[in-house]
Amino acid sequence: MNIFISGSGGFVGKNIMKLNPKSEFYCYNRKDNIKINQDFIFHFAGLAHDISGKKKDDLYIRSNTDLTINIFNEFLKSSAKVFVFLSTIKVLGQQENIIFENSIPKHQSIYGLSKFNAEQYLFSKKIPSDKKVYVLRSSLIYGEEPKGNLKLLKKYINFNLPWILSSFDNKISLLDIRNLNFILNKLCKSYKNIPSGIYNVSDDNPIKVKELVRCLALAMEKKIFFCKIKKSYLNLIFSIGNTLKLPIVNNSSFYKLTKNTIVNISKIKKELNTKLPYNTENSINYYYRKWIT
Repeated sequence: MNIFISGSGGFVGKNIMKLNPKSEFYCYNRKDNIKINQDFIFHFAGLAHDISGKKKDDLYIRSNTDLTINIFNEFLKSSAKVFVFLSTIKVLGQQENIIFENSIPKHQSIYGLSKFNAEQYLFSKKIPSDKKVYVLRSSLIYGEEPKGNLKLLKKYINFNLPWILSSFDNKISLLDIRNLNFILNKLCKSYKNIPSGIYNVSDDNPIKVKELVRCLALAMEKKIFFCKIKKSYLNLIFSIGNTLKLPIVNNSSFYKLTKNTIVNISKIKKELNTKLPYNTENSINYYYRKWIT
């Protein structure tokens, strides 16, 4: 395949290129004019969620909304057949239940809003009959290095602290980069039979956060003690940590580590007409030795 790719220097871009050595990639640089002569477009570039809260709103708009619009407009003018926009389930904000494509956004961050506005623009335009547009709303993507909440968990374990959140049985959906690659290849090969639209993407089975902690501790050769503390006490502990501006022990971390983030992917599975090849628990066991350092 010949692919126009943005964000080739990022985590997703690097891994997708590595997983497809036989494909020809044109790596877009934001300093260059947008010229599309390829059949497929993978738009991965953007400004990731900033947990420090220091990045300005206009940076998100320029990086996640405006850049997407500019590349998409060139796609419409080109002979390219498929436009894939890697979005995020965070466009829906804070969700307490299972996340579907039609879930109503609530309490969106500027990061989620900037991606959501880009999605809205794509489908506000008439898409030619010979082209397809796929928005992939991904859960946390992982590979040979931990990212996001996985990185947060690793830091926690490094402090040799007991896992005090054992009273929570929350689950999260993750996305093995190899499953994302599988989906991308299927979309490109079968685009004539798969309708344009928004699709949630994650591994097929959510995993308990406690199980993730166990796997990471094993990989890091750390002994971790699981203890149960009343949820009301935990709220107090993390609130105090938030007031003292402690790393990890704060309200933001507490919310991330205790809420369910379960993604429904029945829509994409129906269109692909196949199961995803990689299971979260097996993938974690495959990767965790690579996460020791």
